[in-house]
Amino acid sequence: MLRKTIALILFFLAAPLFLEAGTTGKIAGVIKDKDTGEPLIGVNVMVEETVLGASTDIDGHYFILNVPVGTHSVRVSYIGYKEIVIQNVAVSLDLTTKLNFELEPTAIDIGEVVVVTAERSLIRKDETNTNIIKTAEDIKILPIRGLQNIASSVAGVVKQDNTNVMNIRGGRGSENAVYVDGVFVNDPYNYAVRVYLPNEAIEEFSVQTGGFNAEYGEAMSGIIAITTNSGTSRYFGSFEAITDELLSKTDKTLGTYSYGYNEYVASLGGPIIPGTKHSFFFSGTRRFQRDGTPSWGWAENDEKPAGFEGGIIPGNSDEDWSFTGKVKFQLGNRMDLKSSLVWTDRTFAATQDGFGMNPVWLFNTEHAPQWQTEHRSFNATFTHLISNQTYYEAKFNYFYTFRENYDRFFEDRLEEYGDPTFNPLPDEDENYGEQYNERISPDFFAPGAQFDDYFKNQTTYWGVDIDITHQLGKHHSFKGGLEYKRHTLREFRMLSPIGLAKRTDLTQLERYRLADVRFYGYDLDGNEVDDGDYFDNVARDETGTPISGFDKQAPYHPIFMNAYIQDKIEFGDLVLNAGLRYDRIDPNAWQFKELEADFDENGAPIPGTGMFGGDEIFDGSDVVESEVHDYFSPRLGVSFPVSEKTIFHAQYGKFFQAPRLADLYLSPFFLDAFVNRGGYFTNLDNPNLEPPKTTSYEIGFKQLLGNNASIQLTAFYKETEDLIQLIPIATDVTQIAFTNNGDFGVIKGLDIIFNLRRFNNFSANINYEMQFASGTGSASISNFDIAWQRGGKGNYPKFTMPLDFEQRHRGTINVDYRLAKGQGPDFGGLRLFENTGVNLLFSFNSGNPYTRMRIFNTQPFTGRYDNDGLSETPLTAVNAETTPWNYRMDLKLDREFDLPLGNVDLTFYAWILNLLNTENVQDVWITTGLAGDTGYLSTLAGQEYFNNLSAEEQQNFRMREVDFFNYGIPRQIRFGFRLSF
Repeated sequence: MLRKTIALILFFLAAPLFLEAGTTGKIAGVIKDKDTGEPLIGVNVMVEETVLGASTDIDGHYFILNVPVGTHSVRVSYIGYKEIVIQNVAVSLDLTTKLNFELEPTAIDIGEVVVVTAERSLIRKDETNTNIIKTAEDIKILPIRGLQNIASSVAGVVKQDNTNVMNIRGGRGSENAVYVDGVFVNDPYNYAVRVYLPNEAIEEFSVQTGGFNAEYGEAMSGIIAITTNSGTSRYFGSFEAITDELLSKTDKTLGTYSYGYNEYVASLGGPIIPGTKHSFFFSGTRRFQRDGTPSWGWAENDEKPAGFEGGIIPGNSDEDWSFTGKVKFQLGNRMDLKSSLVWTDRTFAATQDGFGMNPVWLFNTEHAPQWQTEHRSFNATFTHLISNQTYYEAKFNYFYTFRENYDRFFEDRLEEYGDPTFNPLPDEDENYGEQYNERISPDFFAPGAQFDDYFKNQTTYWGVDIDITHQLGKHHSFKGGLEYKRHTLREFRMLSPIGLAKRTDLTQLERYRLADVRFYGYDLDGNEVDDGDYFDNVARDETGTPISGFDKQAPYHPIFMNAYIQDKIEFGDLVLNAGLRYDRIDPNAWQFKELEADFDENGAPIPGTGMFGGDEIFDGSDVVESEVHDYFSPRLGVSFPVSEKTIFHAQYGKFFQAPRLADLYLSPFFLDAFVNRGGYFTNLDNPNLEPPKTTSYEIGFKQLLGNNASIQLTAFYKETEDLIQLIPIATDVTQIAFTNNGDFGVIKGLDIIFNLRRFNNFSANINYEMQFASGTGSASISNFDIAWQRGGKGNYPKFTMPLDFEQRHRGTINVDYRLAKGQGPDFGGLRLFENTGVNLLFSFNSGNPYTRMRIFNTQPFTGRYDNDGLSETPLTAVNAETTPWNYRMDLKLDREFDLPLGNVDLTFYAWILNLLNTENVQDVWITTGLAGDTGYLSTLAGQEYFNNLSAEEQQNFRMREVDFFNYGIPRQIRFGFRLSF
């Protein structure tokens, strides 16, 4: 890994290239004589600090393609007319900025330049979908950080506190795509996003929730497109530090604790060589949190025994290093050469499925599970402007992500997990491993107990693509492209490393490892390999048991290809986005000839049928080459103004997405061992999966309210099909649950968005969404119990029900009041409140659905990782109940000072999360509908159990009931300063 990292750094430094598709916009307009109104021919229009420009045609029209996202100054010059410079011209991703001019004639060339400051339009006429854009200035003043939190502040995005999972317009968390500088940064293994971008590195943030153009793929619900900062002709930079450690960790100073939050961000940009157009930008971030997922329930819980003081959840740290960088070389007037890099390394406490340490490890944080993740994404593009009407981009992309889950004491030293030399709980009886996982009442791992699992996976891909853009006349902008991606997927999981030390006989050890290790792209010891094929190498004895050739398996290499063409048609009273996308998904592996066996009248599998061909041996005769999936996605969007102040838009599209690669690929050795061993129920991935799809519609209008406000109303409707679910398969060997296509859903709702641009120092933004998200399953494992109980075949939901992540009502209200330099009360010549601002973000939602269940267990908690271990019998229809409403208010107060050091500013601020310290319940014990009470003590069995506990054990019980995953964040106060020049 070190060699790969060094090579990537050298490549980035040695190959400065351009940005990928989807990082530029267009400027266009008409230039006329101010006195006569006649169009002017041959007027020069230039984007300053670039080589981009154009001249007007016979009708006074001009357009400039390939303009970088951000704010620019545009200079307009023509002999015999006053020169005009328009400052603060905002260019957004894939959109057209209209700049019309009326030039004033002048008899004498006196060099007079008219300077005008542009004002960002409140309604963009060429948007044919819901596209919410936040600029660097917007993000700078918000009391939130991180791309997931910024996205969740807009209508249509659902995200719970202390998670990074985003559900956009009723879609599953894996249905979204995040692009940073045009590079797809989701991990194809499970579509998670592992990059951290500081606010200071973001130039523009775009969230598209209502469909998107044909150039975007690999998503079914939403697109988040982020453009990071670029270098300019002058040097600029900043250093920012944020901490809450000015407060106490054990006492509620200012009504809250210190949670050990620290973040430091440094950035620098400018010309590589002064006086040239070669530029760079770099930012580096270090974050450390002693408690990565603070919980209101834990901070406010009075039942904590001695040793658990303060608000910090013990052992719940989270830290990362993140870097972004860009370099650019201007190769003449028509060619650019640039590159960008995004890098994040993170280590954090977590369960196997999410963020935050599970409560069961509170007495044994030394051995609690921990995640380590690495992310690298790099892109390089050569851009050639063939003419003012045409340019193309040739691109290379590289993506790498690695993650590892382990006992934080033993990490990847698997041979130590079950070795009594390293373990304080040696197992002396025949039931090996039990003492290594000993629990104490009521549901905690005992000190020294181990996390008996180890997992790692690595995903890489490299890709090339070519895009070409051509402006045909005044009205048509054509864009098309081709892309090829080749992935390398590796996975290694040992289900019980404790058992390694118990197997001293070599043959016994190998069989144990084979039975409990799932791997591809690694060997049996977890070493990275590139060759080895189960179907070619495994040799068997007379019983069919593998005896050799099972020590390694080559990685999988899925191949994705796509092509698209789209036409943006722009008339004065109509904008039409029409596109067609073609995707080809080749798993490039094997799949089962058939999954389910045929059975005779006695219920016995018919020989030769089923997954294993009736011979209870898994080999090459049971599989064929995987199918290649080809599909087309039409996209159509239209926007037309009814008047200068009213615009209607409508959008339709089909969106496909490759299944998560984690759901496609199996370790053939584990499956072989399972066939020979059998005897228990398990769920396995399925190479036969097809891509899920979404059909999306929306219609809406935008209305200007005066000159400073606007409102947007959008109605939407979506249908999802072939979503991944878990189904039982009756094989010729045993019962197995496989991932399969089957779930479907219907989502509909209404968005309302209100914007007030800054007026009398005040600005505001209001987002509200009413959503009805229903389906037959909220996740691929939603129907696990149905599959497990085997009544499942034929008993799957046939009707939709509210999805787990549906929030019927959700919204945000963001208000900002800001005094500029020289404003505010005058105190004897001093304006103490000039350059001061306050930003308030209020968010609310109506809670999440859940199913109320009956208490039936004779023991509480049952040691499960989820919170429904007490029951299994439903009292209501599925997801008929709803958790309480949530309300949260965040505040940021800042004051900027101009230092007498030239163009240097110093800003101090206070940043308060959950200002009112509101108790927000995000999940409940489904037996009571309460966050801190299971209801167990209200039963006779529970009262008898509790009365037999010691005083200390009773206190532990009360502490365990207050599950900190059930609550949102408590009040947190952070202080920061930013020095910029």
